Amino acid sequence: MKTILLPCFAACSVFAASPIAGNWTAVLDDGKEKVYLSLVVTDTLGKLRATMTNIDNGTKFPIETIVFDGKRFEITTTRQRGIYRGKVVNDDIEGVWRQDGASLPLNFSRVPGTPETTISAAERQFAVSYLERTRDEFLNAIRGLTAAQWNYKPAGGGWSLAECAEHITLSEDIFFDLITKVANMPMDPNPLRTGRGRDEQIIKALTDRSKKAKAPEILVPSGKYASPDLVMAAFSEKRARTVEFVKTTMEDLRGKMGPSEQFGSVDAYQYLLFLAGHSARHTTQLLEVKADPGFPK
Repeated sequence: MKTILLPCFAACSVFAASPIAGNWTAVLDDGKEKVYLSLVVTDTLGKLRATMTNIDNGTKFPIETIVFDGKRFEITTTRQRGIYRGKVVNDDIEGVWRQDGASLPLNFSRVPGTPETTISAAERQFAVSYLERTRDEFLNAIRGLTAAQWNYKPAGGGWSLAECAEHITLSEDIFFDLITKVANMPMDPNPLRTGRGRDEQIIKALTDRSKKAKAPEILVPSGKYASPDLVMAAFSEKRARTVEFVKTTMEDLRGKMGPSEQFGSVDAYQYLLFLAGHSARHTTQLLEVKADPGFPK
């Protein structure tokens, strides 16, 4: 489904002349996968326009026709051979998406503010991709281990795979709580808005294993997970929660600032990179243990 369509609606500036104008979000769910959508409808001197964008991959699709008569709302996109018909109910649009003979319920909810108050489609896509890639790298590193391999400690010292994996999993909650706390703070009057350049610097610093760091007491492993399967289940659930947050949040994560001991001030979006970069850093540590000459075969 993701390869053939489904979009989020983004356009130019938003004028409130028509009650349908504004920023909307929805989730299209066929029972197998979810496609996260955003809809922006603009009204310029009485002429309605809309653009669809798939939040998962940032792809935008133009809307050829748009109709709104006060209650009934209809849009069509020839490129995707799709049509959406719905009706406005309070601050929702309740309707059905039809494409290539198939139909699915699709309900949009209004988001306060304008498209500029959210992170960009490119930023959203990058964060989701980085979270998913670092998730897969970690899970692949601990998949299929024997008990001896799971509990092996290098002769030179350091954590076992079990301890390192537990540390990664425990940190997911700590970072996620921090991210949501900062995201819900009032807008910073002078956000840094440093963007991709500083993002890359943060990722590079976080994943640099040449500089060691001591784990805080709350993240010191205590033997909570007896097997890789238990870690994989717990971690996957926690990481899925973060990915869901990134796909659906309409907060301006670049405009919410928090402190960082290492980087001074960082924005809420960069805290997301902390979460993913932290697991990447310790996945490298896992691979170092597996490469140790004494590691059980």
